[in-house]
Amino acid sequence: MFYQPISIREAVDEVNSNWFLPAIQRPYDWGERNKKEQFIYKLFDSIMREYPIGTLIIWKTNEAIPYRH
Repeated sequence: MFYQPISIREAVDEVNSNWFLPAIQRPYDWGERNKKEQFIYKLFDSIMREYPIGTLIIWKTNEAIPYRH
């Protein structure tokens, strides 16, 4: 395991194409789409302001993911 810094743009691109919430994480529900997007904007705003946000665990695998929830 290692720390690899990435930009907000790279994170957004990955969220839109490759990243998903692994089954080992608790499920999340941020409500309807507009509310979800507001929470995501607030998260990235906090990151840009260097506020503490907790930990994001990302698991990179070369295996194909058969489905997304």
